[in-house]
Amino acid sequence: MHYISGLIAQSALLTRIAASLDLLSPTTLPEDLAFLPIDTRDIIRLAGESRPVLIGDDYQALDAAFFPMVQSLSVDGRIAYVQTEYFGGGGGQAALVADQGEILFGPTHDKTSGPINDALRLLGVQGGDDIDPFQAIGLASHRSNDGWRKAAGGKA
Repeated sequence: MHYISGLIAQSALLTRIAASLDLLSPTTLPEDLAFLPIDTRDIIRLAGESRPVLIGDDYQALDAAFFPMVQSLSVDGRIAYVQTEYFGGGGGQAALVADQGEILFGPTHDKTSGPINDALRLLGVQGGDDIDPFQAIGLASHRSNDGWRKAAGGKA
């Protein structure tokens, strides 16, 4: 299983955002980026509701109730809102990128690694010949938001 949901942005920007929203500190990633886990309970607390986009019968993509907040937070810099949901080889991923209060990319979802890699490229992550942006910044390092929280020194 691999299920993560959260924000990716420049480390300093995401650290300020986490503090302003009373969330745990984000986990530092390569290329001066960071990942901040965002769960449904965070979205309800911050946006007042949850409206996950349903894809098919059993897959939830990004939460539409959080899109306006991502746009608002992007006034100070480009932010990606990403999610993976894989179990037993099935599932998919989704991504949205906002900058200067506008959505630049997405929301989009697919059963491939395309949406998050495309979002990361918009954040300047290139990857390489044998490694995609997702792998290059270590998003496979932890398979859940709880794992990311532990890596940041917080409680799961």
